[in-house]
Amino acid sequence: MKLIIMLILLFMVACDQSEDGHDHSSCNDSTVIVSLQDSDNVAVVKASNLEIEDQISIDLVNCSELSNQMECEMAGCMWHEMDNGMSHCMTDHNHDHDMGDGFYQPHDIAVDNTNGYWFTTAMMGTKVAMYSVQDNELLATYNTSAMPALLSVDEVNQKVYVSGGNPSMGETNKILELEYNENSLELVEEWDVQFSYAHGLHFDEFSGYVFSVSKTVDFISRFNPNEVQIPFVNPMIASMDSTINDNFSIEPRRLWPIEITGKYPYLFVTCSAGDWSAGSEDEEGSVYEEIPGQVQMWH
Repeated sequence: MKLIIMLILLFMVACDQSEDGHDHSSCNDSTVIVSLQDSDNVAVVKASNLEIEDQISIDLVNCSELSNQMECEMAGCMWHEMDNGMSHCMTDHNHDHDMGDGFYQPHDIAVDNTNGYWFTTAMMGTKVAMYSVQDNELLATYNTSAMPALLSVDEVNQKVYVSGGNPSMGETNKILELEYNENSLELVEEWDVQFSYAHGLHFDEFSGYVFSVSKTVDFISRFNPNEVQIPFVNPMIASMDSTINDNFSIEPRRLWPIEITGKYPYLFVTCSAGDWSAGSEDEEGSVYEEIPGQVQMWH
């Protein structure tokens, strides 16, 4: 089966609510933050009418600060050789961020409404960026040295968890735990969930657990960031398809989990599924199955 993925826009909506949980100010002043992945922009959209109020360019590199030609060109800048023999790094004005040739490709958005920050993952820029909700000013970045994918925020402890993207661009078996304040975004821990392509990610504010699912193998993990990391204990791992396989050294690739979210005490996991076979077509006893897409509920 051939899958063609055009573009995924991920966003968060924030509404002011009173302590009783009722929205007395309405959502008229609320905004939606949307990643425009192909154009290196993030749009701020008014929730009441879905009109774009602002666009923020995700430009995370100051080209003039780079003194090495290789670093300059890898950052999407242009190395300029002058007639006098001097050289320097400068912005490549031929790279049009609005014409669908995004260099950073902002992917996911997460918002901390309590402390006033929003975050995005620059997939091709290998960075997580933190902005101010008040004026959309870039406050801090963290270089993951790989392709970051999805985000989940712990607003109380001011931590953001980051999953990995394409395995060809670095490790994907680790969930990054980053700590942030008004001007910094720093690594606290790398949580090894033991399976590849840990993509879907959810922090549960009630239990304090972080959950992740693999995009290519049928496993789910859970860890407590306040306890010591012990392989297969914290994080612990479970098979999402235990009737087929519960051996973690075997990757069945049947359900293809994509995303995970939850409301304590329940978790919900989307699985794209599709065609699955075990053994070659001409092999006796081979198995073929067409698995429908599904949403699993976990307790």
